[in-house]
Amino acid sequence: MNQHNRRNVARDREVLSSMHTSSRLSATNVANLLAYFASAFAFYGVGTFGLFGLSTIEQVSAKYQSLVTPAPWTLLIWVFLYAFQFAWAIAQMLQDFRSMPLVTALGWKYIAVCVCQMAWVVLFCLSTQESVCLSMVAIIGVLFFLFHIFSAQANVHAKSYLYWVLKFPMSLYYGWSIAVAVISLNVLLVAVGFADNIQYYIALASISSLMLVGCATSDLIVLLVLAWAAIGIYAEVRNPNNALAVTFDYSFIMWLQRWAIACFVIIMLLFVVRLFLFLRERKTTKSRRRDAGGGDDYNRMGNQEWGM
Repeated sequence: MNQHNRRNVARDREVLSSMHTSSRLSATNVANLLAYFASAFAFYGVGTFGLFGLSTIEQVSAKYQSLVTPAPWTLLIWVFLYAFQFAWAIAQMLQDFRSMPLVTALGWKYIAVCVCQMAWVVLFCLSTQESVCLSMVAIIGVLFFLFHIFSAQANVHAKSYLYWVLKFPMSLYYGWSIAVAVISLNVLLVAVGFADNIQYYIALASISSLMLVGCATSDLIVLLVLAWAAIGIYAEVRNPNNALAVTFDYSFIMWLQRWAIACFVIIMLLFVVRLFLFLRERKTTKSRRRDAGGGDDYNRMGNQEWGM
């Protein structure tokens, strides 16, 4: 009996030792935090305040005003995006969080996202034709790595507070990166000097792509971000500046307005339907667990399907 107890104690010590080892601060955790601060410095220092003599993101957007450039207030989402990323970057350093699958599943991908994000900011703010073209490659890189991050997190369930700290920041970032990629493509067309009719039809297709992405995802946060982008585009073309008014026929701009608001309404309807289905599934799950004598320990907000 004593020998059996000694074996149990030894086994418990091994388990505790493995848990302690898996929760140690790793080089990846530190690199994630440093990558966040570097990305935030690039965005706010260069993209917002124009350090090193570069143009700001807002100035470049105005210089190459496209039909899908959203209203300036739409860019406020960057503030929330970096605030929640900061919460994630700090949380993944803490012992209670850093060994969780929501963190470990990311590996080096978040660092790659930050590197591509910094490249996008710098290249975009250089504001030359060549740099704007290269910035499109950088934003595609951001989107590529974020897609893989969400794919890794998609089937990992989390309690409500873990969702908001570890999953929500990436959903927000992913959704907005889709919108930025769409906007950047149209800015590129203006910078290179594509014909007006090509710019117009690409703009229609770009707005449509926001709606199509909304149809393909069940992530509530991504849907809200896409709706935010669509209503921002509508607000801008509703009161077009002189450059757009002179370049494009008024009837073209009117059709674009209508399509932008239609896509916004469709995306919001999709959000309502997805929310209803989510709440119904959650209620059903709670009832089943209650009947089975269990508790609802998990918030299934993170039950996304990334069928992009």
